[in-house]
Amino acid sequence: MRVTTLPVLVLAGYSAIACASGKHVADQREATVSATGATMVRITARAGDLKVLGRSGAETVEVQGTARASSDEALEAIRLIAERRGDVVWIEAEIDSDGFRSGHQSLDLVIELPDSIPVDATDSSGHLAAEDLASLELKDSSGDVRIDGIAGTLDVTDSSGTLDVSGVGGETRIHDSSGDLRVSSVDGTLRLHDSSGDIRVSDAKGDVIVERDSSGDIDVGGVDGDFVVERDGSGDIDYRDVGGEVRIPRKKR
Repeated sequence: MRVTTLPVLVLAGYSAIACASGKHVADQREATVSATGATMVRITARAGDLKVLGRSGAETVEVQGTARASSDEALEAIRLIAERRGDVVWIEAEIDSDGFRSGHQSLDLVIELPDSIPVDATDSSGHLAAEDLASLELKDSSGDVRIDGIAGTLDVTDSSGTLDVSGVGGETRIHDSSGDLRVSSVDGTLRLHDSSGDIRVSDAKGDVIVERDSSGDIDVGGVDGDFVVERDGSGDIDYRDVGGEVRIPRKKR
């Protein structure tokens, strides 16, 4: 085991192991950062799966990572950065571009943090799960995304992959480029901008506003507020159990 200690960064662990295929090697990365007085956790994840989990009563941000590469050189180039920058806890997966050319690299991350601190996350590729957070702003490039239990606001920009969202207490904004979108149990206003893929919405306490949908079906059920589709390209629009006003564009014949 090798342990490296940096200012407000604990990077621990590693013993390289070969995967069952014999084509890859892996290391463990670990870090702990104090969350006392922090007002934000910023995460920059690149290739690899990402889990962000809120924990009641937690006072630190705990990071567990698994680095994988197809060569020892490429593996050595993968770093986990975890530190305080003023009142922000900064978590970043750093993958050296020279190392990337010498072999495939990824860093899976599991991040546990106080459920009272907002999260701002950017993810390049791989599956993503976020649970029990104060609020979340997410920019995701590719891979399936599952979000469950956001106490406040949620703002998601997603390029590709299936997106599942449930249990949001505040206003929700989603800009989705491709892949199916499923949203349930949202208390605040829900605003959607979707390029392709089906949209499914259920159990919305506020208004549901589809600002633009280029292609794919829209199915909405159980809305206490208004249901509005401002712009729609192609695909069916079905709705039921809407408590407020319904406004959808007429299809051209």
